[in-house]
Amino acid sequence: MPQPSGSDERPFADRLAAALPELRAYASRLVRGIEREELVQEVAARALRSAESHDPRRPLAPWLRRTALRAWIDAHERGAREPASVPDPQVAVESDELRAVEMHEEVEHWLGRLAPAERDVLERFHRKGQSLREISAALEMPEGTIKSHLHRARRRLAALREVEDED
Repeated sequence: MPQPSGSDERPFADRLAAALPELRAYASRLVRGIEREELVQEVAARALRSAESHDPRRPLAPWLRRTALRAWIDAHERGAREPASVPDPQVAVESDELRAVEMHEEVEHWLGRLAPAERDVLERFHRKGQSLREISAALEMPEGTIKSHLHRARRRLAALREVEDED
């Protein structure tokens, strides 16, 4: 059977390796320094674990960007839940509570800068794990509109982060 046009017959690991420079550029818009490489490594690990879920007829880069954004949100939420490693239990509790509040406020700050429809779609997709079809049905919007909101939300988050980091 002939492969669909646009299909990439290279092994997944080779396609992933070729996409790493673009993934690093995207990750740079989300985080800086060593955190960028940690994000890229996390995305690569997730991609390799989930390679069979990627349709080779579709471009890899958008799939990796979605995975990067999910990993970035997960890291911020995980950071809010993980206890700080401080010897004094009272200081650890206070530090952990402060860190959780700060992380939550940072994520909410970024999400609060999005248009309401974009934020709703992004949260439903990334936080609640709803599919595009589920979001479309719940919001009574075409799937194409949901995809557009999701794409704009991701791009806006990256752009806002980049502008704020320059200040």
